[in-house]
Amino acid sequence: MAGTTWLQEIVWLVVNDGDLEKAKQSQVYFRSPFLEFKDLVLNEVGLDLAESMPPPRVIKTHLPVDLVPSGLFTSKCKVNVCDIIDIAFAL
Repeated sequence: MAGTTWLQEIVWLVVNDGDLEKAKQSQVYFRSPFLEFKDLVLNEVGLDLAESMPPPRVIKTHLPVDLVPSGLFTSKCKVNVCDIIDIAFAL
C-alpha cells in the first residue's frame, strides 16, 4: 500500500486547520473525492463531487499526468505527484 488515502486525509486536515470535528462528519471520500471513480452504491462520481465543493478542494487521482486537465498546472493549486518507482521501493 502506498499510503495515498492516508496522505489524502492529512492534506485535507492541513487545508482545514486540523479540524478533526469537521473531519468526523463525513468520510474522506466525500471531503476529498477520488476524481475518476464512481461510487456504485451512492451513484456519486468523484468529478461531480469535486465540482460541487467550495474551494479550497483536496482531490485524489491516479490519472497519468497526460490525462489531468491542463488548467491544473496553470492555476494556483498545489500538485503532489508520486512516481511508481518510488512506491515500489517503499514497499
